[in-house]
Amino acid sequence: MFSHTVDGPALRSTRERRGFSVPALARKVGASSQHLYRIEWGRRQPSPALYHALLTALDLPEGALLRADAPPSRAALASAPRSQGSAR
Repeated sequence: MFSHTVDGPALRSTRERRGFSVPALARKVGASSQHLYRIEWGRRQPSPALYHALLTALDLPEGALLRADAPPSRAALASAPRSQGSAR
């Protein structure tokens, strides 16, 4: 599971600066336009393969679209040790 959060507004602004429409970028990375819109709006996260395809298509370095303040992923939360002694 991809453990980082993509910054949707950063994706949108980078896409626009590079001159891509959502449909054009979607075709280039092999995704649907609707899926890319949802990523830009923060409603979905890309798979690792799609994330890397976006980096390649937009000519960006690794990590360029990740949020710095992202909360931990579900996978990270699930594997974190649970505290003992919290009574309910």
